[in-house]
Amino acid sequence: MVGAEAKEIYCMSAKHDRNSYTVEDETFTTIRFDNGVIACAHIGWCLPEGHPTGFDFKLDITGTNGLLNLDMVRQGVEKHVAGHTSFPPMASPLIAEDRSFVDAVLYDKDVPVTGEDGLKAVEMTLAALESIKTGRPVNL
Repeated sequence: MVGAEAKEIYCMSAKHDRNSYTVEDETFTTIRFDNGVIACAHIGWCLPEGHPTGFDFKLDITGTNGLLNLDMVRQGVEKHVAGHTSFPPMASPLIAEDRSFVDAVLYDKDVPVTGEDGLKAVEMTLAALESIKTGRPVNL
């Protein structure tokens, strides 16, 4: 998304007493990329009792040339560029993933997310866990 690799991860976490899990159920992570981009990820399972969907997933990307808001609960995308707002259609994520997999198998097409991408995600996750443990940023 940002055209760069992560170079530093800093993560804090919390565990709420109202559940029986022994691991954190909220994390807040900052990621510094090698091109200067900084990202924030707030990830957690702490929602009010009776929340209508049981999950809440949003993605906001803000840059100097535009803004993109993705809301999975409402299944909507908002795109703001140069004073213009649009609402592009959004494919169902699981259908899009399935199509990519089937196309890769049947037509020998490349997959949009590679094994190397998966390895980088694991490295970032391990760095976040180390940061939680040490209370310090972790360089990749």
